[in-house]
Amino acid sequence: MGESTLFLRTTRLPALTITMVLTLAACGSGPKLEIPTPGEEAYTSLEPLAIHAVSTEEFVITGSLTRTDGTPEGLILSTHTGGRTWRRLAVEVHDLTRTTFQTVFFADRLRGWVGGVRVDSQGRARSVLFRTEDAGNHWSEVGLVQDPEATVSEVHSLAFTSDSVGSVSVTLHDPTTSETRETTFATGDGGRSWVVAAYREKATLPFRDQTSSMVDRERGFRLRKSRYPGVTLVEATISEGRDWMPVSELSIGALATYY
Repeated sequence: MGESTLFLRTTRLPALTITMVLTLAACGSGPKLEIPTPGEEAYTSLEPLAIHAVSTEEFVITGSLTRTDGTPEGLILSTHTGGRTWRRLAVEVHDLTRTTFQTVFFADRLRGWVGGVRVDSQGRARSVLFRTEDAGNHWSEVGLVQDPEATVSEVHSLAFTSDSVGSVSVTLHDPTTSETRETTFATGDGGRSWVVAAYREKATLPFRDQTSSMVDRERGFRLRKSRYPGVTLVEATISEGRDWMPVSELSIGALATYY
């Protein structure tokens, strides 16, 4: 039994199984499992930033939670019910503190990638990328070459044009020159490894819109701030974006239902 057992939802496990899982976590060298996953009282806000729809029933949202001490924590939510119910992914097996996920892309219901910014122990903002091959039940971090002289302000435009070919862009800020540049990474093996395709170039194209995602020409979803503080609406369209209807509300108050 490997550490993949830590992905089981612990609130439904018998006491003996929980003890075994805790023992396994204590023997590992990676981030330790926090049982139970912190509830809404540990956070002050929830900020969805990006959405990607695989179908009219299946889509993934990424962003961040803000802990009571002001620290961000990466957030990945998925639904297989068109937004009626949600699963919170990766938090029980990865240390997502000081992380904000800003971009997401799923090639199908199983294979996906999320990217964003993580602040390291030296206070430097670095790009981070995770991939899954089983609908988010397991995630692995993928290494991107870090620019030692610049800080990352945004990871964006994550997209795949085939099963193997994809790209993602990283916006950099150089504190010595005050310049903002963009580095693009490319993959040819389905996102297992990434190489620099364009280094520190001027951004010439606008970022790909991360707050909306179309399933086809007529149907899609978008994120929109509600008039109520702390609430983000997930809206759907079946009219090429001419009309939108709310299908879900995301807020810190509903965090306990994201399991």
